[in-house]
Amino acid sequence: MRPWPRGRKRRTLGALVISYTTTVDVLGSTQVGPSSHETPVPSAPTSDRWIGASLDHFEVRRALGRGGMGAVYLAHDRSLDRLVAIKVLPDELSGQAELQQRFVREAQAQARLSSPHVVAIYFIGRAPSSGSLYFAMEYVEGESLEALIDRREAIDPETARRWMVDVVRGLRDAHRAGIVHRDVKPSNLLRDAHGTIKLVDFGLAKPLDGDKKITRDGVLLGSPLYMAPEQARGDAVDHRADMYSLGCTFYHLLTGAPAFDGPTPLAVVTRHVADPPPRVRER
Repeated sequence: MRPWPRGRKRRTLGALVISYTTTVDVLGSTQVGPSSHETPVPSAPTSDRWIGASLDHFEVRRALGRGGMGAVYLAHDRSLDRLVAIKVLPDELSGQAELQQRFVREAQAQARLSSPHVVAIYFIGRAPSSGSLYFAMEYVEGESLEALIDRREAIDPETARRWMVDVVRGLRDAHRAGIVHRDVKPSNLLRDAHGTIKLVDFGLAKPLDGDKKITRDGVLLGSPLYMAPEQARGDAVDHRADMYSLGCTFYHLLTGAPAFDGPTPLAVVTRHVADPPPRVRER
């Protein structure tokens, strides 16, 4: 496929004084909050003890990927003779009650949904040896939309539009179940072997009834390149924040560049709040 043309120079960021600094959140997204509150990022293991292990009726076969909130593996479900994906919370994070709750909440949020455009959850449990939390979910044989962006592949606008319709349908089902995803981005959108897009990773999901335990005061969780202005300001969010993030994702797929960029995560979220939306034709 033909590469994207180079974009024009981005506008210079305006000066803005904000009393926040940025740290990397364990979810692989960015956390913007007071610098005194940092969360450790798990280090990559020197050897992977989960490969070949048995977790209840699942036999772990190989690693599929690793993020801040855990590694994902391909596994065989012996009880139903099918392949599944297993996500395991790292040992170094298992002692943190808040992260355990977030991990369980991610599984529960996805399990509440029945949608062809949301990855299904099958089981949640603990590793017999260490007690580490894990959950089993639908294995999507394909790749994320982020992989296409990383390869700088040109994407037909109509194809991208159809993909976004798939995501909208998944978000519609989530919103009908009272769930706001809060982290819609290319890496959380998986394309299966049939070209269908499925939404994954509900680690930042929040019920619309406003569970105060999910968001810490003074801390914003999300991915700066795709974060809605109200989420960046720390305001209450609803389905419109997810649609904004989806719009940023659509823009990135069409142009090969994010709608807003900057030298730091803080600079990026500032532009989401202060700058007018860029036009696709400007790229």
